Amino acid sequence: MSRFVDKVVIVTGSSSGIGQENAIHFAEEGAKVVITGRNAEGLDRTIKIMQEKGVPADRILSIKGSINEPGFPEELIKQTIEKWGRNAEGLDRTIKIMQEKGVPADRILSIKGSINEPGFPEELIKQTIEKWGRLDVLVNNAAVIQAPAIDINSIENYDYVFNINLRSLVLLSQLAIPHLLKTKGNVVNISSVVALKMHKDFLYYCMTKAALDHYTKGCAARYAPEGLRFNCVNPGYTRTPIFTRHEDNIDAEAATDHMEATFIRQSVPTKRMATVREISEGILFLASPVASYCNGTCLLIDGGYASETMPCGRFDVYVN
Repeated sequence: MSRFVDKVVIVTGSSSGIGQENAIHFAEEGAKVVITGRNAEGLDRTIKIMQEKGVPADRILSIKGSINEPGFPEELIKQTIEKWGRNAEGLDRTIKIMQEKGVPADRILSIKGSINEPGFPEELIKQTIEKWGRLDVLVNNAAVIQAPAIDINSIENYDYVFNINLRSLVLLSQLAIPHLLKTKGNVVNISSVVALKMHKDFLYYCMTKAALDHYTKGCAARYAPEGLRFNCVNPGYTRTPIFTRHEDNIDAEAATDHMEATFIRQSVPTKRMATVREISEGILFLASPVASYCNGTCLLIDGGYASETMPCGRFDVYVN
């Protein structure tokens, strides 16, 4: 399929996990892709995979940086329009994967940086427009669960999580909207199942995702008359680097298998975690013309996790 030929797509947090797979997925279907994140190696791996999949180099723009850094959202939009994350290693790794998949280098734009770094959102848009002169889809994927080495219940952690997961996303969206209105494009925000079924150990993260759902619905209603759609995907537990760490320092695959054999099988009706491609399929669906009547939709892809009730003993004994 080639649903996004010559469309320009920005995917934040694309140096690993869902963001990386989604960037590769868009590229496979003909899009010109802007990848951004803090991990340069991951971005390079994404590009390598794209190129191995036959994506031309002029369809890739890689911008390293953090989306919450002052000035970065503006620069991100600027580069995107002119041409069409903070961890540099991850971006490099993403680029490498893209190249291994045959994606031509001219179809990838890699912008390294963190979305919360000053000036990075601006630089992201700037480079995108400079390279390709347009923007069709924005995928707001960059997010954190908690700040490193900080009390999870502290106000410092609250500020850190809300700044990256909400403020930076809103800023980048505001910078992208003028360009998306020109192309009658759309925004896909990556929320979470915890927006509906919270987890007490990651309260601030859950709060940001619930707020993101409301932001998505509000923007959907506000911009619908102008032809701009806003939707979000709410993934459940997915095989990403977030869930491939273990306190016993076992390898990533073993850590994931351990989690799936214990918590997942007890909590998720399908008894397994989602793959990043399964989540990406939902993102591409909402971004495509096939979903032209989807606006303000929160697409839950969770294997039934949000529908499962807590164990409470035998209930059938009380029913005639």
